[in-house]
Amino acid sequence: MPLHKIKLLVLPFLLLLLAAPLAQALSSDQALDIVGGKQGYLNQGESAKLLLATQLDLDGERYWIIYAYQTASPANKNLFFAVNDNTAGVETDEGRLSRLFAIAYRLDLLDSAKAAKASVADIEQFLADANQKRKAVSDNYLRLVKQQLELQYPDIDFAPIEAGLGDISIKSDSVGQEISDYRDFENQFQVYGTASDFDNLFGQHNKTVASFGVLSKSVEKYQNAILQKTEETGNSARLNSSDKQNIKTVLENIYDVGDYRGFKSASIYPASRNINSLLLLQDQRVNASVSSTLFRVAKKNAENAYTNDLKASMASLLSPAGNSELKACGIDAAQLKKDWADVRFVMENPSSANRESYLAIPAKITAVRDGAAQVEGKLNDCTSVTPAPASKPKQDSGLLNILYAILALFIGYAILQQYRKWRESQQE
Repeated sequence: MPLHKIKLLVLPFLLLLLAAPLAQALSSDQALDIVGGKQGYLNQGESAKLLLATQLDLDGERYWIIYAYQTASPANKNLFFAVNDNTAGVETDEGRLSRLFAIAYRLDLLDSAKAAKASVADIEQFLADANQKRKAVSDNYLRLVKQQLELQYPDIDFAPIEAGLGDISIKSDSVGQEISDYRDFENQFQVYGTASDFDNLFGQHNKTVASFGVLSKSVEKYQNAILQKTEETGNSARLNSSDKQNIKTVLENIYDVGDYRGFKSASIYPASRNINSLLLLQDQRVNASVSSTLFRVAKKNAENAYTNDLKASMASLLSPAGNSELKACGIDAAQLKKDWADVRFVMENPSSANRESYLAIPAKITAVRDGAAQVEGKLNDCTSVTPAPASKPKQDSGLLNILYAILALFIGYAILQQYRKWRESQQE
């Protein structure tokens, strides 16, 4: 049994094992909100949509692939984003984005094949109709050629026609197997898509188209054999006109095994040429898409950090009145002014800004906020007036007065006693 079919059989058991962690996975609505919400990455007039119904696995990391489009033109994919399930943020690693966007690019190529009616599903439908005609031709060949013409005209060799019909049968079965393998890869990718699963799917699409091309050549070879036999018998001097007409009628009845030529020229070949030409441009276009996405993410992150509240507070702090206070207090705000001027230059001159300048803005704004906090702290210390300490109420003044009165009585008593002693000494 092919490896991809074994993987498909064990996939349900793997999903059971993964059910618990997946229950905590980032939902598609959450991913869309990260890209298109209030703090998201869309411009005015844009909307966001999932590229795939499930997350895409790249080396064990799961991603929601989302594209932005003009709301009025939903068919045009303006920009791709990859939302990392683990970080719940947009992916900004260039290498990973390149690999993810390459898958998105080739998914678009498969969509272009569908639009051109040249997808594997279209081949499958065409082959189903053509096989019915081929089986009818096989029945006619057995009845009209094997059982009639070969017996009537034993000298005529119909073997090349019979071999060609058999080769068509073998090649049709081969295309049918390629289609079956494609369906297996498609189911596997849709259930739990990985980057390698998509590589298998895209490769199988190409194999199916190539196999159909081989079948088409077998049909051409078979029909050319019929035309050659018709011309050969029509020019034969040994056959009369009745015999020639009989053989021509039989050969015409076994000619049509399906309009491979028409399907190939109208759908398969144009779609294949378009896909092959676009594949040559894949690296160039993927790189351009990665650059556009990274620029958009950097710009939106800078804009989200450059808030109205920040602008208002800095305008107040560095206003003429504010500068006068800073100068009066001897506060050096030169670095703060420079950092804020750098931020304003980038944010107020978008035509001259690039990804690198936008990338630097969030860190610069953090420095501005820290510097502003320090300057405001110093300014508050300078301009605030320290009130004089309140006098402590003399709660013990009454007690002191009593003590003073007692002391005065004591002193008075002592003086009186001394005076009495002196008088007594005088009288003696």
